[in-house]
Amino acid sequence: MLQPWNEIIEAQKIRSDLLKWKIIVVAALGATGLGLSTRSLPYTDLALCCIPFVCAYLDLLCRHLSLRIRVISWLWEQGGSPQTNSTTDVEREYMQRHETFVQEARRRGILALEDVTVVVSSLVFSLALVVLPSILGPSVLPHTGLVLGSGILGIILAASIQFVYQLLWRRVAPLKVPKEA
Repeated sequence: MLQPWNEIIEAQKIRSDLLKWKIIVVAALGATGLGLSTRSLPYTDLALCCIPFVCAYLDLLCRHLSLRIRVISWLWEQGGSPQTNSTTDVEREYMQRHETFVQEARRRGILALEDVTVVVSSLVFSLALVVLPSILGPSVLPHTGLVLGSGILGIILAASIQFVYQLLWRRVAPLKVPKEA
């Protein structure tokens, strides 16, 4: 199979794994921060403050992988030939048509669910940190200001990462495939 094709498949697998880990890590931090996993210690609620940073880190990794896939796909769509010498013209033509079709589907929003999942999950987790202090109160969350502040920061980080990702995504389209020597 083609090396760039394998790179796309592996990037997609890693991206899916990162989304799974996002849920697992947020659940572990949430359980620890709310004192559900062990006897509650005075500072366990500070574990909740890590949630926005974990989400931002994993979102950045997912977005980087998405951009990597986009760049490789763009090369194929523009008629570049990342294929090996054993690739036939028919296979090359198919790959180019396939990538053009996928890019059109992406432009129409048909393939947007994973992108929405990345952003919305971070926003929901951060929004929960904004709401939790007022629901649970200082008896459960003694550091309500820090938890609230980290939730607000998480919302800002999620929106900023999405903005930068969209900006970088648009920069791929004008790239020109260099002519082969």
